[in-house]
Amino acid sequence: MNLVTETRRALVLGYGFIGKSLVAELVERGDAVCAFGRRQRPMELPEVAKWYQGDFNNLESLHEALEGTDVVYHLVADSVPKDTHHRLEQELGKLTFSTLDFVQACVERNVSRIVFASSASVYGIQEPHPINERAPTDPISAHGIHKLMIEKYLLMKSKVLPIDVKIARISNPYGRAQDIHGRQGIIAIALGCLLTDKELSLSGDGAAVRDFIAVEDVAAALAHLGTTTSVQSVFNVSSGYPVRLSTMLDLLAKLSHRQLRIKYGPSISSDIPYSCLSFEALLEAGWSPKVSFGEGIKDLVSWHLQAGEGKR
Repeated sequence: MNLVTETRRALVLGYGFIGKSLVAELVERGDAVCAFGRRQRPMELPEVAKWYQGDFNNLESLHEALEGTDVVYHLVADSVPKDTHHRLEQELGKLTFSTLDFVQACVERNVSRIVFASSASVYGIQEPHPINERAPTDPISAHGIHKLMIEKYLLMKSKVLPIDVKIARISNPYGRAQDIHGRQGIIAIALGCLLTDKELSLSGDGAAVRDFIAVEDVAAALAHLGTTTSVQSVFNVSSGYPVRLSTMLDLLAKLSHRQLRIKYGPSISSDIPYSCLSFEALLEAGWSPKVSFGEGIKDLVSWHLQAGEGKR
């Protein structure tokens, strides 16, 4: 299914870390961009972007935002990979059922495509590496199960309804807008500890491997999935570059000229020892990452040092 080639109306659901970069990318590409979230219009939202305030779990608040929309980016999430399994019932509740209603609303308003931000966590523990889109999905975390449930429902509906679905399985994004005092993103969390001289609590011994990807590359990949004519539905969004956590932490400390204090703890059940995704499907569809890990981390640390984030 091809989308219109003129100015598209793109709706971004979830104006968080990735959403901010995606809106900026879509504006840069010349799309008519709308964003949707719970709070009042964010001050940093580009002037040309329209803002809709509402709750994804209240479908009525989405109706106006969906009118005339060509492609919707579903970035709404209630969990992170390390959330414990006792939250599973809560996670599988409102957001999942709201997504079911959301798909029907998109069809009723002639939305051409939904791009869903999924996660590398849907794969669980895999061999061999890197993991391609043909690998089995066997999540070991509540977060991964949640993402996979939504994936499967969206893909099922795309087979019986006049709407196209693209799934973006995102590896480990990092970037300037990520909260260094939050609970998601090991790079952001470690950087926050470095800049405030706090101890980093780390499960495992630092030997785990991840592929990290700059959020600018994630935004470009998502925007590309909004327009691609590829018939494939599932795409990994990654750098394809494996990095040990200990190597990443050493690099952060070196670049910030500070010492990182680490409290090592036992691994938890949702820990994946090695996760590196290939991006061959997106490469075939015409996208590849632009920001190298070394340059991306160097820019991130430099920006935070200049911004004085450690003075909070």
